[in-house]
Amino acid sequence: MMSHETPQLWKHITKESIWGNRGLIKISSLLLPLSVILTFNTHEIGHENVTTFFQISLVVTSWLFLSILTNDIADYKDDHISGKMRWINRLSPVLRALIILLLLGIGLGTLLLCRSPISTTWIFSAAVVTGFFYSFKPLRLKEHRIWGLLTYSLACTLGYCVIPWTWLAANWTLLLLLAPAVFLDKWINLHFHQVVDYESDYKIGTKTYAVFVGPGYARKTLTWISGLNSLWLVVVFLYVALLVPAWRAVIILAVGTTVLACGFYIFITRRSSRNETSLVRELSGIYLGLAYAILRILPLVLIVRLSLREPSMWAAVALTVVILMVESWFFLRYHYE
Repeated sequence: MMSHETPQLWKHITKESIWGNRGLIKISSLLLPLSVILTFNTHEIGHENVTTFFQISLVVTSWLFLSILTNDIADYKDDHISGKMRWINRLSPVLRALIILLLLGIGLGTLLLCRSPISTTWIFSAAVVTGFFYSFKPLRLKEHRIWGLLTYSLACTLGYCVIPWTWLAANWTLLLLLAPAVFLDKWINLHFHQVVDYESDYKIGTKTYAVFVGPGYARKTLTWISGLNSLWLVVVFLYVALLVPAWRAVIILAVGTTVLACGFYIFITRRSSRNETSLVRELSGIYLGLAYAILRILPLVLIVRLSLREPSMWAAVALTVVILMVESWFFLRYHYE
């Protein structure tokens, strides 16, 4: 919600897209696919790995902001009724269009200049178009019940998983392992927000899946999907641990300690209604612990492992640590915007 006093534009941009939980922090979903593909798809570690890491990150970031901002533009009327104002909608139509074209140009330009495979360009384009189908009329699939969840999850899988998979020419086993993890995680992300937003969506007539089936059934299916994703994340964890024997103990210790720490934190917060957030209230502690440990901490371990073989990868470690610190801060003080 926006306050009665609209902040200065630069502060609004910083809060929403730079520092906020709807901006740069969302690049964290790239960490698992990229770190696993680099781990199992690299025979000779060299300087090109850190270059590729940042090139892929830039392309995915451009797609990410393109998706977020176009969705904000498409949601202008609904957000206005709900009392929200996104910074992109404070600009003139011409400036909005220029920003969208700039982001598209950054993504496509990076793909061209870095000589990525043509398949990566097609996947980037498919991710952008799928996001448009999700947000804009005449399709606007976000208001078509379960199709909104499917379309959003597919767009995120293309952006976060298939882009690095095609760029690095990884094998099909890695795609079959990582794509379901990303797809289910993003499904849960949107499904959770639909549950939290049920009242406002119902009042303004936004036909999300949660509005169609009702909050009770939506919570049941959210529990089922989070359980399924928990199982799949364990599969990812076992695959990595078994195939990286020298680091198996470190991986098990890092993941296990993180799951226990998250479980303890959730147990404490649930004992106090004042500190309990909607994130902790709606999602199981097991899922939250596994998701944070395997989608965030496991990639950090894998990137550190790569950096010990190629010192230039420490730049990627530094970026990953910053992302995780900021995301952890938001997790501990979660507030949905």
